[in-house]
Amino acid sequence: MQRGFLLILASLFIFLWSCGDDSSTNPVKSDVDGTWKGQTIIDKDTARYTCEITSKNGLISGNGDLYGFHKSIKGTSSQTIERHLVDNVDGIFATPDVKIKFVGFSNYHFEGQLSENKMSIEGQLKINYSIIDSGFNFKDTLITYFVTLNKQ
Repeated sequence: MQRGFLLILASLFIFLWSCGDDSSTNPVKSDVDGTWKGQTIIDKDTARYTCEITSKNGLISGNGDLYGFHKSIKGTSSQTIERHLVDNVDGIFATPDVKIKFVGFSNYHFEGQLSENKMSIEGQLKINYSIIDSGFNFKDTLITYFVTLNKQ
């Protein structure tokens, strides 16, 4: 009788253990996981920013797409150049702060804060430019554009 009881108890233990949550098959989604889109105006032209990201343990990875126009200035002349960047992105998520940068174009990055309803990130798209002035000297310039990314 005691042997049968131990066998039933062992079987029950194995059954309950096998029904436990397995995070490898049921991964926990982060609040920033998904596709985010936004746009801003740069020199009277619309720039669009899209990123598809996931976050695990506060580290962001994914893909980014930035399409817009870039003003090139040399001395007294300037020209507008169409830019389209598609690259991997990485970053950091520590509620509510979100930081994302292009891996191959680290001078393009986004910093913002996740909204309370988790459906938008309000922040700034920051672009570091090197500008050649009229004396052919390089000057590093940081340009900031305000962008709201909306979850798709």
